[in-house]
Amino acid sequence: MRERKPVNLDRPETWPDAPRLWDMKRYKEELVPELIRIGGIPKSSLIPGRTYLGTCRNSGKARWDGKEFEYIRTKFGSSYPERIPHFEDDPGNGSDVFLPFKEI
Repeated sequence: MRERKPVNLDRPETWPDAPRLWDMKRYKEELVPELIRIGGIPKSSLIPGRTYLGTCRNSGKARWDGKEFEYIRTKFGSSYPERIPHFEDDPGNGSDVFLPFKEI
């Protein structure tokens, strides 16, 4: 695996996207620890009710409820709440996950 530098928490454009892999064993054993090493916040360190900056397909900010993240999605001029799992809970079906980097 290629060595990655830690992310710059003050520059969201440097944050990596949460990778999507179909090999879930490799994802859990290799990529999850690597994402944590470069600055991704593990689920065990999140605080329910707090909001985090991070990355997913449709948002850069989401609130942790203790089980999943929630954010407001805007699509075709309408806004509505949407839920998304933490990157450690990737179901492996190609759906999106939230990769938190910084509590706000």
